Amino acid sequence: MTGYLEGRAWFGDIAASASGLSDVFLARYNSAGTCEWVRSASGPGRASGFAVTLAGADCIGITGYFQGETAFGVT
Repeated sequence: MTGYLEGRAWFGDIAASASGLSDVFLARYNSAGTCEWVRSASGPGRASGFAVTLAGADCIGITGYFQGETAFGVT
């Protein structure tokens, strides 16, 4: 699942906080509907994810937008 968050958001028991005006997020849910992890990308402006695609077991692509510079971390 992808989208944007402003302030603090909860994904089940997992919390994520925006550091910009809004941050893009990617959340993984299992077949039981439990959130397993959440990752975000931030910058000084707004960012949002629109769609997710899988290109193999270890490759995820996200479409969306961001304003200004943004940072995508390595996990």
